Amino acid sequence: MSATTHAGDQKNEFKDENTKFLDSVVRWAEALVSVKALEKGGKGTSDKATELRRTVLDLSSFIFATIEHSMLPFPLLCRRFSLNEKEIEVLMIAIACQMDMLVRKRLAQYRDAAVLDYLDVNSALEMLFDTRLERLDALHLFFPSSKLMREKIVFLAPPHEVSSDALLWHEVRVRDGVLCYVLGLNDLDKGARDFCRLEHEQLPEDAIVGDDKMLGEAIQLLRGVRMGGARNPLVIGLFGQPGTGKTLFTKVAGHVLNAPRIVVDSPALSNSGDAKAVATIFHEAKLRDAILVFDRCESLFAQKSALIPTLYSWFELHDGVVFLVSSDPKQLDPSLERYIAYQMNFERIDAEKRERVWQLHLAQDGLKIAKDIDIPALATQFEFTGGQIANAVAVAKGLALARGSEEVTKKDLEQGAWAQVRGDMEEYAKRRKVRLTLDDLILPEEEKKMVAEVLDAAKHRIFVMTRWGFGKRLVTGKGLCCLFVGEPGTGKTLAAEIIAQALGQNLYHISIPRVLSKYVGETEKNIERIFETARANNSLLLFDEADALFASRVKVETSVDRFSNMEINMLLQEIERFDGIVILTSNLEKNIDRAFERRIQFKIRFPFPDAKYRAMIWKALIPKECPLQDDIDFDRLGESFELSGGHIKNAIVRAAYRAAREGKAVGMAHLISAAEAECRAAGRLFRKPMDED
Repeated sequence: MSATTHAGDQKNEFKDENTKFLDSVVRWAEALVSVKALEKGGKGTSDKATELRRTVLDLSSFIFATIEHSMLPFPLLCRRFSLNEKEIEVLMIAIACQMDMLVRKRLAQYRDAAVLDYLDVNSALEMLFDTRLERLDALHLFFPSSKLMREKIVFLAPPHEVSSDALLWHEVRVRDGVLCYVLGLNDLDKGARDFCRLEHEQLPEDAIVGDDKMLGEAIQLLRGVRMGGARNPLVIGLFGQPGTGKTLFTKVAGHVLNAPRIVVDSPALSNSGDAKAVATIFHEAKLRDAILVFDRCESLFAQKSALIPTLYSWFELHDGVVFLVSSDPKQLDPSLERYIAYQMNFERIDAEKRERVWQLHLAQDGLKIAKDIDIPALATQFEFTGGQIANAVAVAKGLALARGSEEVTKKDLEQGAWAQVRGDMEEYAKRRKVRLTLDDLILPEEEKKMVAEVLDAAKHRIFVMTRWGFGKRLVTGKGLCCLFVGEPGTGKTLAAEIIAQALGQNLYHISIPRVLSKYVGETEKNIERIFETARANNSLLLFDEADALFASRVKVETSVDRFSNMEINMLLQEIERFDGIVILTSNLEKNIDRAFERRIQFKIRFPFPDAKYRAMIWKALIPKECPLQDDIDFDRLGESFELSGGHIKNAIVRAAYRAAREGKAVGMAHLISAAEAECRAAGRLFRKPMDED
């Protein structure tokens, strides 16, 4: 028998047992009302009345014996709220009246009116107490201060057929959420359903990977709660970026406490401004002994939230565990701090822990894993959160199942991983993509070999870090940082684009003016966002003209100097922490802070091309589709015009436009004219080529 089948059988057994117990409650109430009707009609001494009293006693004995030990909802409720015998009986007869029409019919017969088929306070007292003194003494059960009323187990509805507002005429009703709970349903009270949901999923303690010390302390704290109970309540803050394990931990907490979770949609509740819904949510949590989880709580607990006073009042009254989950805790009301007993900050996990998360998710559902899958490489290549890894594995499994296979392949996992790469930094950068290879890069052989070495290092970085153990040995500096130095147009940016293309990564060309801000602290925030996004989408970062952002630190003489140095320090820290690839380009190397020197693994100088390489560039940049006249002499062009690759590209495009306007193929005259114009624009001298005609 499978575990699923066994669990289903247990659930059915529980449901059957609960139905039989509730049937006993209904039969008890029916017998009780019937005997009272007989007594009222002068037939209290009849055999029928005697038999009914015996039934009431027998069922009462069974019900109260069950309440003492059973794990069914009604008995648990009675023990959870420490209800006494008469409070339990009020609840029993009220529940029976709401669950069974025959009980209501018997009640109408007792009250001599078909329309009076509901339980009011007077009827409840007459059913449960024999003398006037007993009824007067029990009247407190229906006052707001009573346990049944205070805990919103029952409530009083206005009289149906009587205009009087007297207490005795009010209908005694069981709250909707209590009725759902007693029936064994997962439905929450109708006053809270729009803002929260009940969840039962639990996860073992080893299902979450993160800061072992923090997780261990929190789990020990929860164990203490289970042993001794929480007081007023135990509020735990779960703060961190999406996917870092906050929600996962609430499921682990459910396992430790053996409790369900009521997950509150904080933005929806905040927008409603419904203080009654807040009260109902807390009542539901106590009723079900549930953990309260305020998801995305920053909107609900913001400083100017209208519900803040109500929430804080309930914090003072509630006994239980409450989780405040937020990815932006800076938005929370500062006074909330005094209620938070324990704070957990969830950070992105390192490669070693990411490997464990990959393994955890791949071990689920019994799918086979191909032998060539390199989990350490995946963990190093993709700096994912736990949530992203779970999604990547889910996509991979879906791909495998779609082709009818029980085995997840390396390609499946790579596709699943790339499907999670969605971060965007368009605010600070432009995404660049080329369809060129290293063969298209025209450089002297020595420099080209160095670019090839950078590419090789990038390709084998993950293998070295994972298989050869360098990732465990190095605390920082696991990434690759390169500096490309040279005049504008010498191929620095193109080389970075070719490297990204060869690696299959997105290249983000960082716009320095968009990063720098005149506002204090904003530049540092921009830098942090850039690197966080690059981690999320596995991108290669290109800082063009990096000397503007990576300038040397200065002696602090003004506040401007201090903040400038802070920006550079932030850059240094982020580059050290970044496990990906960063390429800096500059034509003013001397302006770059010396502290970056030791962080740069590869420094390549891109020389200004000589005549030979200029000729090669002229030839390489003209597309095959472009029609050429027979008089093109690339060597003469290279010798005559001292232009960088960038300027040569501009000249070729200018010549093509002119030739297209004339309706001709591109000829030597077009190229010479365009090259001369480019030289003048760049402020460069040039030799007039001989034999132009």
